[in-house]
Amino acid sequence: MAKALEVLDADSLCGYDIGCSFESTVTHSTLATTFKEKNARLCVNAFHGYTHCYVCQLQYHPNIIEGAGLEDLETLERVFSASNQLASITRYASAYRRRLFIDAYFKQWDEDKYLNLGTFILNNFTQAMDIIERNTPALEDAKKSLDISNEDMDSWECEEAQFFATLGNEQPYDIRQVVYVELLQDLRDAESKSARVNTRFRAFIPVTGPEFYEKQVSDTRKIETERRHAIDKVDRITRELCELEVELEISPRWTPAHSKYQEIVNFLAERKYRQALDKLQKLVIQRLFELHKLNLAQTGYKMRTHLSKSLQTRCKTIRKAVAAYNAAAAALEPPRPPLEWSKVSHYDFLEEFNLLQDTRNDIRKKRWSEPAVRETIKLRRRLERAQEKIIRCTVEVRRLHTAIRDEASLFQRVLSELQAAKDPLYIAAKDFVDRRLRVNLALLTRVHQVYELSGFTGSQGPGVCLGTTPPTGTNDSIMSPPQRSNESSDEEEDDDVQGDIGGIAEFVGGLTIA
Repeated sequence: MAKALEVLDADSLCGYDIGCSFESTVTHSTLATTFKEKNARLCVNAFHGYTHCYVCQLQYHPNIIEGAGLEDLETLERVFSASNQLASITRYASAYRRRLFIDAYFKQWDEDKYLNLGTFILNNFTQAMDIIERNTPALEDAKKSLDISNEDMDSWECEEAQFFATLGNEQPYDIRQVVYVELLQDLRDAESKSARVNTRFRAFIPVTGPEFYEKQVSDTRKIETERRHAIDKVDRITRELCELEVELEISPRWTPAHSKYQEIVNFLAERKYRQALDKLQKLVIQRLFELHKLNLAQTGYKMRTHLSKSLQTRCKTIRKAVAAYNAAAAALEPPRPPLEWSKVSHYDFLEEFNLLQDTRNDIRKKRWSEPAVRETIKLRRRLERAQEKIIRCTVEVRRLHTAIRDEASLFQRVLSELQAAKDPLYIAAKDFVDRRLRVNLALLTRVHQVYELSGFTGSQGPGVCLGTTPPTGTNDSIMSPPQRSNESSDEEEDDDVQGDIGGIAEFVGGLTIA
């Protein structure tokens, strides 16, 4: 983190699997001053973000953060996935050759990424424009039909964040009173069981006869043992209750009709309800991500088989969790409606579970909890991120054009100096420049395609790098894009689309957040 703060400019955003907790670590370390001075910020990358709690997502998910655009911040995941192809080559290689292959791989990776810079910007610009053109009319229609405005959605977002920040906080009860009520419930159950055992003990009449003696002795001992254990349990609970009553100055003993008893019973029911809901939520999210894992390109047969068996077991576990949730929901006052397995199996992400958690205030009457309103807020956020992406691509395409122009000028000057000095490095430099210029011409083709897009409103042509003067005497043929061919350009598409991580990229790209 210290190196990142040293290298990166101010107002930087870094994605990390545990960015939420790591930001707290940084702000309490010796890097806190530099971190705040540079106005840096950490977030959770998109794919991992959906495994975090919804409260975390509302603050650290990139779809929420203003200025993040449509980035999923999963670049390293793609790098690691693609580099896994080296495993079969380097597994049995020596240490020297292993490092040699890895170095050669990433040098080629750098060159490939540079070649695809233009395609990357063009695709991102096109994606953002498509989102804006397709969703802007839908957003306006939704706002009109729901009779809401941008100001309403802003206030609802603040209200939602405040609600989820305090969601799940237990009421401040005296833990001793809670234990006291639990002991009263245990005592009632123990006395009931003791009464049943005593009734069985008194009603037991041994059968006479030598042939039944051993069995009758065994049955008698079992009943006597069960009766003794039941009596001991009642005595133990009664003793603990008496100690608590003296400590809390409770007299007479609370009954189920006592107001304080009923209040704590409701508190216990709410806590049990939340625990059942949290367990159900965890199981469904695990099932969701395992289902997606089955569709990845390079998931092996053994892993698929293991996941399939795991899912079958997990489905049974989820059914039991649904039953436990329904029992806890029915114990609330007033009771919550039960969940059906068919409904739970189609839940998408965390907000649908979190909306069920508040038992003190029924939020179903609040506008921001309505499904149509929540989808409208999602759509608006998606459009905001797409508009930020347009701005970023407009800046980056000109920066790329400027870099190509400045590099061409540098190449001309260096080659002229080497040729004039008759330096033997001229041939090697000329070979490198020729290859680089061919790559730059391909990039210029994509740059001019971006300029020709109907939604492009930025300045066309190269700019001036900060702190420098525009180069002069650059060969115009170097800066002109090559003529387009009528042949298909499918082979020039971004190699990430064909990478091993394509399944995850497509999945993450389609995700939205409430």
